[in-house]
Parts: sequence; C-alpha cells; structure tokens
Amino acid sequence: MKLLHVWMSLSMAVWALAAYGQEAAEPAPGPDAIAGNADLAALKQQVKDQQENLENLDKVIENLRKEVEALQGQTPSWINRITLKGDFRYRHDMIDVEGSRARHRNRFRLRYGLEAEVNEHLDFGLRFISGTDDPISGNQTLGDGFSSKQVELDHVYGDFHPKPIPNLHLIFGKMTTMFYRPGKAELYWDADLSPEGAYLIYSHDVGNLTLFTTLGGFWVEERSDAADSGLFAAQGGIRATVDDTRKLYLMGGSGFFNYTHTAGNTTFVEDDEGFGNTTVTDPDGNERYVYDYGIFQLFAEAGITLAGVPFSVFGDLAINTATGASEKTGWLVGTRIGSAKKPGSWGFRYNYRKVEADSMIAAFTDSDFSDGGTDAQGHEIGVEYIPLKNTKIAVTWFPNERNLRKNDPNHEEGFHRVFIDFSFKF
Repeated sequence: MKLLHVWMSLSMAVWALAAYGQEAAEPAPGPDAIAGNADLAALKQQVKDQQENLENLDKVIENLRKEVEALQGQTPSWINRITLKGDFRYRHDMIDVEGSRARHRNRFRLRYGLEAEVNEHLDFGLRFISGTDDPISGNQTLGDGFSSKQVELDHVYGDFHPKPIPNLHLIFGKMTTMFYRPGKAELYWDADLSPEGAYLIYSHDVGNLTLFTTLGGFWVEERSDAADSGLFAAQGGIRATVDDTRKLYLMGGSGFFNYTHTAGNTTFVEDDEGFGNTTVTDPDGNERYVYDYGIFQLFAEAGITLAGVPFSVFGDLAINTATGASEKTGWLVGTRIGSAKKPGSWGFRYNYRKVEADSMIAAFTDSDFSDGGTDAQGHEIGVEYIPLKNTKIAVTWFPNERNLRKNDPNHEEGFHRVFIDFSFKF
C-alpha cells in the first residue's frame, strides 16, 4: 500500500512538471494571435451558417418532392386514356392535260386528332384536316399570296365494341371509309372521303378462314325541297390462309351500294359537269342526275411472301344495276410488291382501271386519277421508300385518258399527273 502511495505521488509530480514546462514554453498571446483567433472564430461561424443553410435546403427539396408525389397522385386518369396522333405531307404536283400548259403546284396536307377510351366498351375519335369543304381532298395549295389555310373537322365518331362480343364494332358519326378496298386501291371512293352515318362491322375466324361483313347506312344529301339522298351498303367476304410460312392467302367477296333518290335530284357536290356522271341542267342552272345508282361489287385478292418480300394481285369490279344507264361498268386490276413500313423498306404498286361515266357516283372517286370523277381509264404507278422511322418518300405517276364517252377518238383527252411526296407521322 505504501508503495502504491509513493507511485501515485511521483506520477502527480511528473504531470505537474510537464504542465508547468508547457506553460513556460508557450509565451502569452500577442495582438496578432488575438486577431487570428477572431478570424478563426468568424470562419467557424460561417461554416456553421452554411451547414444550417444546407439543412434548410434539404428540407425545401424534401417538401418539393412530397408535393410532386402528391401532384402525380392527383393526375386525372383520363389523360392516360387519350392518344394524340397526326401526319403531314408535302407534295409537288405536276398536271399535264393534252393541249394545255403543264401546271406545277406545291401542296400540303395536315391531319391531326385524338382517340380516347371512354370505357372498356366505347371509344371516341376526333380528327381535323387541312383543306376546304371538298369531301375527297385535304390538300392546300401554296402560292396564294401567303394567305392563311383552312382547317376542317374531318372525323368525329364513337366506336362501340361490346367486350362480350369480340370483333363486333358499331361505329357512328363522321369517319373514314371502312369498306374493304382490294390492294388499297381507290376505285369506288377516295381514301380521304369521310362518310356520315354508321357502320356495323363483324369478323369471325373459323380455322384458317376469316369471315367478315360490313353494313352501312349514311346521310348523303339533306334537301329542303325534295327527298333526302342516302347510301345503304353491305359488303362481305372471306379470307383463307393457305400457308402460314409463306403468308399465302386467298380472299374474295362482294358488296352492294345503293344511293337513294339520285335521279332527277341535284348532284351531291356542286359542279358544272357532274364529275363525269350523266347530268342535265335545270332552268336555275343546277346540275341534276339522270340515273339512279345501285352498284354491285365483286372483288378478289391473293398474296404471298417470297424471299421476305410481300407480293399480291387484286381485282375489283363495279356494275351500276340501275335501269337506263348504258355506260355503267367500272373495273380495276393491279399488283403490289414490297411493304414500306420499316426504315430501309420499300414498296411498289401498279393498277389499271376503266371507270365508265355512270358506273358509280363520280363526286366520291379517287381525286388523283384523271383529276377525279368517272369517264376515264389508265394507269397508276407508284413507288415508296422509308428513309427514317415514321417518314416516307413516294413518287406516283398517272398516265390517263378521260372524256371517253364521246364515242369519238378525237374527243379523248390525254391526262398525265406526277406526285413527289414527303410525309411523316407524329
């Protein structure tokens, strides 16, 4: 115990001497040291303030994050049920009519709209198109003194497709032409035509067969001084898949398109010549149809893929069954090679058609072939290429003859048209 006491005493003495030596070695602080200490204290205070600011900034960021999450939770569900889409086409259009000066035009077409899911059974569609009230064209010509261009309501429709009945659609309003067009050719209707009324569409698979039918009823012309004109139509067909590996298919079908109250009534689109249909001029200067139009259709198509390239041939026939008309037949045959869908892909199409004067309603036929209407014959030759995603370059040539019903070769009129198109979807 005594030894422990002595060791503690010695230890305390050594500690005291060390402390005394240190104090003796360090002189008393002078004025400069005092100033340095003050700067150090100020710097420490700045660091402390910055730390507090950073802590406050973290709180602000956290509050903003919570607000963003709250807003995301409040986003209306209908936004996710709407799809916006559109397309734009720029075209150089050259027309050369026999005996006239060739015409060159630069034109564009814009289409923009939306599709919305109302519920699991019903969709809604809306689309606007550039152009005027021309039912078969959305083109706007450039070079009119920088004038503003018009936009029209082109589609507004509902699509009722009851979930318990797959592949059944009741589409009503103003919408695109939904009757099948062999080879996507435009013998009966221009692709830009938007009928007004309703479709009932149904398809059903039975083994390697697909049966399809389309019924339609449309308001064509409402008149205050005469009976209204409508279109009642039915089309049906069958498609047989013969070989899945080579995508070999055969299909065929028929249809009937009956326009009511045409003979003796004014033309559907005001035009001095009726676009090729037989008309008479009344005392007021209005053009009136001479014949009715009940058109029987027969079509066929076959396709196969060879070396990865799709190939198809097709034909379409139209006969006006109304009494009185003598020039009442229209027909088309053609082919398509390739498929311009992905970047680097291409497609070629060709068809030849003859459309007699009263084989169909001239106001609704392809506006490009022979500059629209009936009473014409000739070729359509086109090639298209996809350089980039959602873009297309296309060239189309129409070497045609029109004004055929004169029964005199001197009255036939040569017509040539060339399109150079650049278009894209968005």
